Amino acid sequence: MVDLESTIGIWISQQLADRLWITRGEVLQIIWWEINPNGIVENIIPTQKVIPILKEEGKALFLVTAAPRIWAIKALEFMTIKYYFNDILILEDYWNTKKEAFARIQLKIDTMARELISIGDQIYSDIITAQELGIQTLHVTWPKDLLKLL
Repeated sequence: MVDLESTIGIWISQQLADRLWITRGEVLQIIWWEINPNGIVENIIPTQKVIPILKEEGKALFLVTAAPRIWAIKALEFMTIKYYFNDILILEDYWNTKKEAFARIQLKIDTMARELISIGDQIYSDIITAQELGIQTLHVTWPKDLLKLL
């Protein structure tokens, strides 16, 4: 199963980067830099509640996203949760798959897959990919689904 929307978006941004002789990250910086998360990022209260609790429990928190870095950082800052994450892995920085990002996290924190949990809204890239590596998963369709972690 392929995440067609992400695949097309990546292809378009890479084509622009190749034609303009700049990096894909620079293309995304140009496109996304003025977008304000206010009014776009909604229903953030469950996220603002759960993330600090997980950190207080001693969990290592990593964000793996295919979103452009500039957007991911703005959204995390808007939700006031950016500094709870041990690391933010943006796929545009590495041109890796989420599977490679999950493996990188395992090496970084020297842990077994069964000690990790992938939380995401994308069935293939967030859930199935993690399950293939033996990582626990929580499929969220709404931010309130994060409350299941408490």
